[in-house]
Amino acid sequence: MLLCGFAAAIVATLAGAAYEAYARHQDERRFHPQGLLVDVGGYRLNILCAGNFAPGTPTVILESGLGGPVIGWRFVRPEIAKFARVCSYYRAGYGWSDPGPMPRTALQIAKELHLLLQNAHIDPPYIPVGYSFGGYAVRVFNGLYPRKLPGPFW
Repeated sequence: MLLCGFAAAIVATLAGAAYEAYARHQDERRFHPQGLLVDVGGYRLNILCAGNFAPGTPTVILESGLGGPVIGWRFVRPEIAKFARVCSYYRAGYGWSDPGPMPRTALQIAKELHLLLQNAHIDPPYIPVGYSFGGYAVRVFNGLYPRKLPGPFW
């Protein structure tokens, strides 16, 4: 009896994994990444930028909440793009970005964002904007890289 239950659990696990692999393959065929996939040290993050690309002008960086997709910025990004360059991205493990190293802390995310911006050749100054958990990542980013930000606004 115990052996049958164990076998059923293994079959269910394998069936779930096979379905997940099939569904991921189908999604990859139907939904192509927008923007760029940029290597950040052995894995890639997806970034999408729009707007004014004039050298020396600040770039607004949009940081989503925990589990929040980039699509959450779909109404904000085009409005900012009217007057500035604006970039949103999928953190490691979300959207078209590859999974990243654990643990997924605000410190890890801030360091990955910095590397992403460097490797995508997006020059500072940056104006990071975040909501919910993204606000933590933005605050850590600001603390780690204050020279990458424009002068004080107050």
